[in-house]
Amino acid sequence: MPAAPPPRRVWLQVFQNLMKSLSPGYVRASSVGGGKYIGDDYMGNKYFEKPADPERGRNIATRYFEVPDHENYCQENLPSEWDSWLRHRRRLPPTEEEVQRNLQIALMKKKNADALAVIRGQPVASEAPKYVGHNFPVYNEYELNPGQYKPPPGDKQLLDDK
Repeated sequence: MPAAPPPRRVWLQVFQNLMKSLSPGYVRASSVGGGKYIGDDYMGNKYFEKPADPERGRNIATRYFEVPDHENYCQENLPSEWDSWLRHRRRLPPTEEEVQRNLQIALMKKKNADALAVIRGQPVASEAPKYVGHNFPVYNEYELNPGQYKPPPGDKQLLDDK
């Protein structure tokens, strides 16, 4: 008669993994920073990668980037090749030649679009009015921030009479 397999002790494993996840070393290993420098792009963004660590619960590598100017960061300033690499849609990081080639293609398309707009009598893309403001509706009768009342234009109501 074969011997019974040893018990798996599932709850013990769950408890041990919980304790590991609460340890300071786990938090340090899973936070941003300390990755291997992979490359940078023409905008000055630097890209990093931390290898996978299955013992700590990370089965795939962590990829992240740092921007040179945190105040003026915009998602559109991230080249699509690097964005694909960050989201694990491509295995290898893009080469400098690939990024430059795609940038030249994008500039050529923009130039051709401007030339076509001039032929059609429309404003060129660089002169076209851009929407600057909220990407959601703003109503005067509602508070912008909780506790801050902003009376609608033309309303002579005082803040104390609210």
